[in-house]
Amino acid sequence: MRRFWSDRKGNVAVVFALAVVPVIGGLGAAIDYSMANSYRTDIQKALDSTALALSKLLPLDEAKMNEVGMQYFLASLGNHDLTNLALDIVPADGKVTLHATGDYTPKLANLFGASSFQVGARAEAVWSMGKVEVVLALDNTGSMAGEKIAKLKEGAQKLVDILKNSARKEGDAKIGIVPYTVQVRVDHTAFAAATWWRDGYCNRSQYKTEDDCEDEGHTWRQTNSTSWEGCLSERDQKNEDNNWISYDALGTAVDPANPDTKFPRAWNNSDRCPTATILPLTDVHPSSGYTAITNKISAMTADGNTNVTIGAVWGWHLLDDIEPFTEGRPYQTKDVQKYLILMTDGDNTESRFSTSETSINNRTKAVCDNIKALPQNTANVPATPAIKIWSIRVINGNADLLKGCATNSSMYVSVSDANQLNAVFTAIGSEIASLHLAK
Repeated sequence: MRRFWSDRKGNVAVVFALAVVPVIGGLGAAIDYSMANSYRTDIQKALDSTALALSKLLPLDEAKMNEVGMQYFLASLGNHDLTNLALDIVPADGKVTLHATGDYTPKLANLFGASSFQVGARAEAVWSMGKVEVVLALDNTGSMAGEKIAKLKEGAQKLVDILKNSARKEGDAKIGIVPYTVQVRVDHTAFAAATWWRDGYCNRSQYKTEDDCEDEGHTWRQTNSTSWEGCLSERDQKNEDNNWISYDALGTAVDPANPDTKFPRAWNNSDRCPTATILPLTDVHPSSGYTAITNKISAMTADGNTNVTIGAVWGWHLLDDIEPFTEGRPYQTKDVQKYLILMTDGDNTESRFSTSETSINNRTKAVCDNIKALPQNTANVPATPAIKIWSIRVINGNADLLKGCATNSSMYVSVSDANQLNAVFTAIGSEIASLHLAK
């Protein structure tokens, strides 16, 4: 017996048996912790996906938001062993915040008395980081008749719908429409008492009176308030030497003391003046604004000759903050980006001054060059062009001229089939929205 008690050969087994319990417990805890942390990562990924999805769907009522949010969250999370899973969604102006929790029951550590514990994560999606002002200067000339004008309307409407769905509050996105041919048309009743237009002009702007104009064999066009239907022609050329640069191409403000800077009212001629009037920048977020934009697109018809210059000019007029339209914000406004989308299907054929394609092309180029030369919006970080220009060529048109109008080569699009317009306007609308409205 004494030999048994003094024998030390079995001590290792006894010590191991006593020590293995905490060792296994610690190992189990480590494995369970790793699994719980993996679930936390999965929850975070699912929350990020859900937050992004909801940001594109809001506004929703509370019940629908919670229902849709949970569906997205569970689908993104996939298979799991969590219990008491909960998702809290808190929408706010310009963002949505999500917080999810679930109970994890240890698989190994629970053998040693460890109970379930909570894991969770938080996500936030922020949008409306910027605002946009977009003007569509759209060719309404006779060559657009038939399928082209129909496809143009579909494409333009698609862009409007994208910006409508991306705008989360009033002021996020404004859209203006400039239907153009040789001239443009405004609402003559709204501007009957305006001081920025003038009656009577010569087709050669160095002649300032009817007698001088007609004595030199040119045409004097007189329009009074009773016969004016809203048609406007290009402003005078810069000086008496008949410099081909006009006040339009320079973006010159109206000077009451200088009638040459005013906009000449034109007599109505279906070959020169488009049917649809200009729509100034209009907020697309409220239903009234969306309806006004949609109705303007629907009202466009195709007739007359092509003067891309006047389309670019009036796109510019809508985007600045001076008369005749003042809905645009000042160029140096933080988090605002302005876009001009200039579309045509043909070469320049007629302006107030000329039927020479080369002459009109020079004026178009001058307008685009002066828009691109505007001081950058340094209130944006990083600084951006005051106005970015997309140019779209549909089948025909001067490719070099239109490519030169675009802010860069990637913003020039040429299509060989009018059926491609839907995809073009969709791509442009999606890019504008993703850059400014849905971050």
